[in-house]
Amino acid sequence: MSQSESDTKEIAGMIRNHIEEKGLFRINRGNDRGVNVDLMTEVWMTENLISIGSWGIPIGELLNSNQLEGPITPDKVDKDVRDPSRGGSRLNFRSDSIRTVLEDNYKKWNKKRGEDKNPTQQAGFAAGSLNRFFNKLTDGTPFLGNLGNGMAFGRVVGEYPEYQPNGSTVSFRGEDVSDDHLFVREVEWARNEYGDVIQIPYGQLPNKLGPVPQTVTEVSDVTGLYEQANVIEFLSSY
Repeated sequence: MSQSESDTKEIAGMIRNHIEEKGLFRINRGNDRGVNVDLMTEVWMTENLISIGSWGIPIGELLNSNQLEGPITPDKVDKDVRDPSRGGSRLNFRSDSIRTVLEDNYKKWNKKRGEDKNPTQQAGFAAGSLNRFFNKLTDGTPFLGNLGNGMAFGRVVGEYPEYQPNGSTVSFRGEDVSDDHLFVREVEWARNEYGDVIQIPYGQLPNKLGPVPQTVTEVSDVTGLYEQANVIEFLSSY
């Protein structure tokens, strides 16, 4: 076996193990309601971050610290909204207080937009996305970011999300980006030799790795990705 073939097989194996340990997630930039999607894409790529909206959740009522801005570390989380399954150190987005806020907000937004949707189901989707963004994304977690022209591979840097009410996801280079993307995670993007973020066209990805409507989802079937790794291993042996 040549050195290059050995290295490729080793790397492919490391990728498999990493995904099995950390999971693989998909993340959307948000919709065009209150978000300048094109500018948000630029912010994500240039600032090396991903973000999520607050859905109107009053962050000040969830944290017991006067210094709200910055990393949301366990010592800041109010005891009444802690997730018992995470050692009582993370925000519990399934708590009654947060779910009530989300559901009430969706009732208000649906009425304003004239939409006949189920606010309880919408609140559930929002709570799930927030839970994944806050609690399931950890240091080194791989993800696919939907950047408009395709999906881009990245990995999370650091254990905790940050609250940035005055950050680049709100205003960037003098332009409004969003009115709600207050939570961010630092990330690293896969880039080419010129430093550009590599976007894989949607049609070149296995169907189960493509974009979905929810903001943050976990990929349950990475078979297609493993198949591509197997092909790379095979080609490297020639």
